[in-house]
Amino acid sequence: MNIKEKNIDILNKKAISFGILNPTKTALEKSIIDAIYSLRVFLKEKNFHDYEDQKKGENNKSLKRCKILLENKIIDTKVSLYRPETKDGDPRIWIYKLKQFVSPNDQILFIIRDNDLYILNSSKIDLIKIFNDQNIKNEIFLFFDDFKKVSNIARELKEKLEKISSLGYIEGKKGDKEVGELLERQLGISANSSKKPDYKGIELKAKHNNKTRANLFAQVPNYNHTLSKIKKITDIADQFGYDQKGYMVLRNTIFATKSNSQGLKFNIDYKKEILFETSVNEKSLKDFAVWEFETLTNRLKKKHKETFWITAEKKEENDKLYFKYKSVVHTANPNSHLLIDLISKDIVTMDHLISTKKENGKIKRIEKGPLFKIKPKDIRLLIPIVDNFDLD
Repeated sequence: MNIKEKNIDILNKKAISFGILNPTKTALEKSIIDAIYSLRVFLKEKNFHDYEDQKKGENNKSLKRCKILLENKIIDTKVSLYRPETKDGDPRIWIYKLKQFVSPNDQILFIIRDNDLYILNSSKIDLIKIFNDQNIKNEIFLFFDDFKKVSNIARELKEKLEKISSLGYIEGKKGDKEVGELLERQLGISANSSKKPDYKGIELKAKHNNKTRANLFAQVPNYNHTLSKIKKITDIADQFGYDQKGYMVLRNTIFATKSNSQGLKFNIDYKKEILFETSVNEKSLKDFAVWEFETLTNRLKKKHKETFWITAEKKEENDKLYFKYKSVVHTANPNSHLLIDLISKDIVTMDHLISTKKENGKIKRIEKGPLFKIKPKDIRLLIPIVDNFDLD
């Protein structure tokens, strides 16, 4: 793990949200850095600056206080946020004094606290060393050490999970979702279809196979959007699915960098701030399903404000199913502004689960998603890992 990864690990454990930039040599020489989409969203989410409400031109430039974090002190400076008259007013940002502390392509982290912007050169400042020294005279140590610790509800839930784990293997019912539903019953949580977090504001995600992708959230496209070419989710199966006992169904994964076996993939439009699902096949619908960036990022923020990702062991004996809950990864405060970038790199993907179901003697088609997913090892890239611990 290099210094940049170690620093991000420190921020994750503190559940500190951050934005990222890697200024190029040209950007530093010209004192102009493009405010990329993820950074713009970060600044907006933190109520620091909204480029969408900013008019073009030098007269509309916003100049705000800013602080640069060094190895043992914090220095005051300013940050300029503006949209030029040229190039469609593409958002720009510049931190005064930055050239003194940053080399081309260094990783710069943006942290906002009490409406002040803090800049950390994560390629040069070693937070591990600062925390190991624990020098109370070091302004940087005090700055990070003062961030919020683990909540009382998280401690309460951890204790309950440890008691459930001490029961050993617990008999469950048959079904793909039983690993989570059994745990909720043990915690006294009644089954419901609410999108709200499961336990007093904490989302629970239980699984028994860490090789499979974890579900982030389900989100249907916006059928009412003027650019949408479908009216309901099963329209996608009608156009691109396959026949199963006389019904068109579709179960596959959608990527951004490549098409799947049905010719489907994502098309990301940063200008319109829309995630499209499209087809690469000739004479097929293009950009037919619409997800607005804001809808996806808000969904992630609400779903995973604080989450326990629980791993269980499964065993089957005498045609019965048993689970033992083994470990937890505790995450909080997702870096939702990074979601679209991770979709663009196939780190976050989406599954269609359009199938059939027998209900009241009739067959109906259903979509259990679309589910946006991520590999367990990549969760830390999107949602800070506050803690991980064994239950037994």
